[in-house]
Amino acid sequence: MSNENFLYFKHNHTYIIKLVGEVRYTMCPDLDKFITLIFGKNTIENIIIDLRETEYLDSTCLGLLAKMANYLLNTRDKKPTIISNKENINHILKGVGFNKVFHIIRRYPNDIDELNEISIDDRDNLDTDMGKMIMDAHEALFELNEKNKETFKDVVEIFRKQYGNHNDCNN
Repeated sequence: MSNENFLYFKHNHTYIIKLVGEVRYTMCPDLDKFITLIFGKNTIENIIIDLRETEYLDSTCLGLLAKMANYLLNTRDKKPTIISNKENINHILKGVGFNKVFHIIRRYPNDIDELNEISIDDRDNLDTDMGKMIMDAHEALFELNEKNKETFKDVVEIFRKQYGNHNDCNN
């Protein structure tokens, strides 16, 4: 097992997703495909994201987390939960407004031992998928609040020019 990875555990209709190490955009295609796969099943009732072993999250990863929050809020009218006990990570989460779309807690009452590694073997069209994933992730952040719109406007506009204009950045 490498130092950076994604792990998951499913219990009934709750997915627990654990992010380990420095999570950067180069790792995110596996997480994005996993999210798409579990959303497609339409059986998710809750998502818990464990960041207790996370050292760093880049904006693409934050966008994928926002995508999970948006999904659960829109389909179940429920906020997912983030477990994070690191001040630097909590500062980043609050900085992008996650405290409004997630329950952020420091402890989880149960240890999670039966985790599976998230890895998708399909590497076809990785460059195109990566660009679109980065764009979609930043759009999810962009849509959370006005501060994020200003922060990520240029990034979103650049990717929309290359991969298509889903929404206008001035909305």
